[in-house]
Amino acid sequence: AVASIHTFYGLCLAVAYPTLNLRAHSLSDATALVDARSRTTPGTRFAVDPMLQNYDLLGYLARPAIMPMATGSGLERSLPLSWQNFAEGRGPLPELFSQRLDAVILHRDRRTAAAALRAKNWQAADVGGDFVLWRSE
Repeated sequence: AVASIHTFYGLCLAVAYPTLNLRAHSLSDATALVDARSRTTPGTRFAVDPMLQNYDLLGYLARPAIMPMATGSGLERSLPLSWQNFAEGRGPLPELFSQRLDAVILHRDRRTAAAALRAKNWQAADVGGDFVLWRSE
């Protein structure tokens, strides 16, 4: 009797769990990341627009990418924040990132960040409808 209750409970979870754990992102965001992946080599190190910083979504990129952290030292937590400030036009491009990054994906409306990358001779290419892939020379 107990085994049948556990089996029934397990089946209920197997059916209900996928509907409870929604992974919501737009197809255009996924398309932009797939396009960026196809234009780069597997070792390419990325920084992505804060709008795309979603662990489920970054699986489409399949490349190393900067992500914000909840734990770690102060420096480890401050570097992703510096990237976010740059991407949103509230700060300069962090030098540590510009030395370690090979590519950046930014929304096309991030004009301040795009101008800073252009000034450092990064090359732009459209990926998806709303995003631009920037690569260092």
